[in-house]
This record gives sequence, C-alpha cells and structure tokens, in this order.
Amino acid sequence: MQKKYRLKKNRDFQRVYRRGKSYPAKHMVLIVQRARGEQFLCGFSVSRKVGNSVTRNRVKRLMRENLRLCIPELKKGYCLVFIARNTAAGATYSELGRSMRYLLHKAALFLTDGPDTGNGARRHKRGPERPQKAPDRG
Repeated sequence: MQKKYRLKKNRDFQRVYRRGKSYPAKHMVLIVQRARGEQFLCGFSVSRKVGNSVTRNRVKRLMRENLRLCIPELKKGYCLVFIARNTAAGATYSELGRSMRYLLHKAALFLTDGPDTGNGARRHKRGPERPQKAPDRG
C-alpha cells in the first residue's frame, strides 16, 4: 500500500476513533470517518495483546496487502482504521482478506455492490465468454 494512503499521526487516529462509525468482525474492527475532499487515508492498529512483535507486524503486513488490492474498488473521501483482534494472530491471509472485504461491504465503501468472491483474492479479468455447446440429440 502506498504511503500517500496511510494515516500516520496519533492525532489523526484519535480523530477517527472519536468521530468514526465502528463495524465489528471476527478478526478485526473497522472504524470509518468521512474525510474532507477526495482523500483516502487508512491506518492499522494491532495491540500488544496480539502476540509478540513478529506476529503483530505479520498481521499488519497481511492487512495492508489485502487493503492494497481493494483500493481501486473503494470510494474516496474516507479515513479508515482497522483494529486487529486477538484472533487475527492465527488467521491466514485469505481469512483476513475475507474479514476485511466483509467489513468494507458492511460500511458500503465499495464503488459497486456487485457479487463478492468472499475470499479476499483479486479478481482477474477473463476473456470473452464462450457460448455453451448444445447437447447432442442424436
């Protein structure tokens, strides 16, 4: 995820905590606050209660990567803070991605509310659809 999208200052996190709306899920909590203009900022918080430093940094890396893949599909003009729960320490990349996409849908932050793959994986463009062959009747 590019640095231009990151919340960095403590006062920015505090503003989102105070004024934002919260959405809970199994592995994380999302706090959303409307931002001025078309900026899009995001921060990640992992408490010291979540494993050791290696585990916390792993969880942050996985959450950042999952969000990076979602950014092109998200509405602009929001500040987001993802707070990892204890269960995130043992979660896989795809579980965290599923949880993140669920929260982003719940907060109505996707540009389109199309069908969700649910696995947090990036959807690839396919070629033109092939026509179905009619069954042989002979």
